[in-house]
Amino acid sequence: MNHSASAGLIVLTTLCLLLLSACGSSSSSTPEDPVAVLSSDRTSLPMGESVLFDASGSTPGVGNSLSYSWTLLSQPVGSTVTLVCEESELHSAQESQDGEGEEEQQPAESADCMNDAIRKLYTDLPGAYEVNVQVADSRASTHARQTINATNTEPVAVITPVPSTAYLGWVQLDGSHSAAPTDGDAAELTYAWSLTVPAASDTSLDNFTAVNPRFLADAEGTYTVSLVVRHGDTYSAPAHVEIDISAVNAIPVADVGGTQEGSDRVYRVNRGETVTLDGTGSTDADGDDLAYSWRFVGEYETFPIVPTGSQVMELTDARSATPSFIPDMAGTWYVELHVHDGLSRSQPATAKVIVTKPEDAPNTRPVLVANTKPTYVEANVIHRLVDWFDAYDIDGDTLTFTYTWLEKPSGNTDPLNWNPQGIIIAAPGTYTVSIVANDGHEDSEPLEITLQASVGGLANTRPVAEVVVPVSTALTGQVVLLDGTKSYDPDDDQIFWQWSWIERPVGSNTDFLDGTATMSRAEFIPDVPGAYIAALSVTDSQGAVSVPWQVSRQNHATSLKTATILAKEQNHAPVLNPGFTHSGGVRLHQLGRVRQQGLYSPVVLAEGKILPAVNMLAGGFDPDGDRLYYNWTLEEQPADSTAELSLWGRLESGTEPDSAAALENINQPGLYRIKVEASDGLEEALPQYLSFTVHSREDGNWPGVLMERIEADGEQIVLRLADDQWNDRSLPEGTIGSATSGTCARQSRENTPTLIEMNQAGGWTIDEHIRLTAGQGQAYTIADLQLVARNEELAAVIPSPSILGIQNGDTITEAGTAVRFWIPALPEGDQYASYVSTSYPNNYNFDLSFRIVETGQFIDSCLIRASAWRD
Repeated sequence: MNHSASAGLIVLTTLCLLLLSACGSSSSSTPEDPVAVLSSDRTSLPMGESVLFDASGSTPGVGNSLSYSWTLLSQPVGSTVTLVCEESELHSAQESQDGEGEEEQQPAESADCMNDAIRKLYTDLPGAYEVNVQVADSRASTHARQTINATNTEPVAVITPVPSTAYLGWVQLDGSHSAAPTDGDAAELTYAWSLTVPAASDTSLDNFTAVNPRFLADAEGTYTVSLVVRHGDTYSAPAHVEIDISAVNAIPVADVGGTQEGSDRVYRVNRGETVTLDGTGSTDADGDDLAYSWRFVGEYETFPIVPTGSQVMELTDARSATPSFIPDMAGTWYVELHVHDGLSRSQPATAKVIVTKPEDAPNTRPVLVANTKPTYVEANVIHRLVDWFDAYDIDGDTLTFTYTWLEKPSGNTDPLNWNPQGIIIAAPGTYTVSIVANDGHEDSEPLEITLQASVGGLANTRPVAEVVVPVSTALTGQVVLLDGTKSYDPDDDQIFWQWSWIERPVGSNTDFLDGTATMSRAEFIPDVPGAYIAALSVTDSQGAVSVPWQVSRQNHATSLKTATILAKEQNHAPVLNPGFTHSGGVRLHQLGRVRQQGLYSPVVLAEGKILPAVNMLAGGFDPDGDRLYYNWTLEEQPADSTAELSLWGRLESGTEPDSAAALENINQPGLYRIKVEASDGLEEALPQYLSFTVHSREDGNWPGVLMERIEADGEQIVLRLADDQWNDRSLPEGTIGSATSGTCARQSRENTPTLIEMNQAGGWTIDEHIRLTAGQGQAYTIADLQLVARNEELAAVIPSPSILGIQNGDTITEAGTAVRFWIPALPEGDQYASYVSTSYPNNYNFDLSFRIVETGQFIDSCLIRASAWRD
């Protein structure tokens, strides 16, 4: 026998046995996982053509078949294409208007794809498309991705996002995603917008050549927006968007009635007489039927409260337009009215009810009542005795108080007298005090309060109720969650929750779902539209209760935790109109008005400098008046940028948290792009974007003319060097002392935005130097140079200011031109000095204005505003 052959046979036999053993023992081994393989028939193609994605090379695990799940992960902004079957073909969709139209190529509809392993994609915009395929067998899954790029030889106009519906008011448009030819510079695009409006509309675009124009939709109907972009000598095909504008629901207005006394609505009545409130003046601009909701409130509190000692628990017919009650105490009562039109709730309207004692009524002695505050206290801590009792006088008389120690530990020497800041209970032990109130006529019955003082945190304190409402708006029939899990006990005692109703709409039979009224999270289902107001109280294991909702005005117990849910049968999605704000030093102007969206004046940043912040507003609007929740994302910034988004809450009274943000510490030139999102808890607004480009001072690539403040160093004019970061700022428009530069940006209208304001305190003289420098290698001509006093009467009695270094017809180039702007001082003792300082102490003001002309086509206006005043 051949021994080598025999040995090989043994090895082969052994290998086969091992393989057979492996194949036959499914319980002791795991099949191989599937492998995903994805390819495309090309990775670069002209825009408008199709590409095939093929995953047929994927393999399953042993003995299994594959299934495929396809996703288009990303595509150019504005693209609307989806993955289609391999068999799908383009067909022409003829869109005609008045007999004319243009053909739009669309994928033909087809049955379910016969071959799941292959998908087709028709590209509709230039840019990158990323596709993902998930392959799975019966045991496992995996995925593969492929990216292709669509190219273009001509510019492409893109309007994003496309708001197919909107409401009366401002409508924001965005052309910033328009594309230059492949390998071209999008910064070189120019824009030409047009707008077709309904017959009843008298609106127009606020700027026809801006990247981000807007218009005021002033009538219902269809508005058609078109955009053509130009790159060099090449024009794009027009992009069209139709926007259907409808009226929003008018939020009703509550009228609480009464007579107007100063800024208050007031009812006056004697104690014991019926007072009838009148809400019939409430209105709804849509003519909707109104539901009324009245309640007592405190002067400072927003929850139900009546004067201490009153037996009046609620208004009679509180859900009618004309409720009533009989006040049993003199003093000032407060009532609040909301009206609801089935979709939106009004802002509250509040009235005072001033109740006086009847003239023939005898005096009634005051009353003292102990309250529910725990009587175990901490020693060596300041305590306010007024926290342990309530006092009232039904005649409304002013009360004074007398305090007497009945018992106290020998170690306590603190005097006992009325002190709003409280007294220090120094030593542990028992303290008993007698309190008597006097109304100027007679004393109350004495009230004794006993406090047990201890040290080391042995005294019990009230737990604290905290309520979180994840979403304050709901649809009827939906489960609503109220969250009290943030409630706590300062002593770490166990706490128990109790939810109760303060208000439910008329006709509502809802209640907390089974068991949840005593849980940390309560649930209910609103059954009719309107406001649902719930209150939470918590009790600790020693019986101490958080501040109840029916409390006295003397305690000013504003720590009550309530939740208000507004329920409705239908919802309208919110809309966003974000923009930059002049708050914090950034002031952006376009056509002489504050610009709400988009930077028209370019930002220029010198090397090594930092722009501290660009401030932004979300500009959220909810048609139903619902509260909005915001999210901000910095989606794009230059490499090595240290810029960070900072959410700084409400910018203006009445706006929601996170409705304002700032992009801080901008240190790099380049494009910055911020995404703004908003939700009313039921639907999300169409996301919007804020973007701006920071240009490099050293590269000279800004459009238009850069205006910088400089200073004279002997005969040499140099850039002013600042000692603090505020003077280092280069902004589109700023205040001298807050910023050092601005730009005259190209516009197609002859308006005059203020670029620099110079303010000189401590004297009358202004002597400033400014340099004008053209960007992008352009040249501009100075025209219509003017220096005008803003007060004609003052101009007649003061010396004329001067402009040195610039005159009409001068050319501004990239070499720069220095300008001296000089307002002379009034001579001391001058006959006009006293007149000016007396009659116009803060009005020694001039406007220096001029226009810059580029090739006779674009005319821009720049304004330097100067003011001088004495300290």
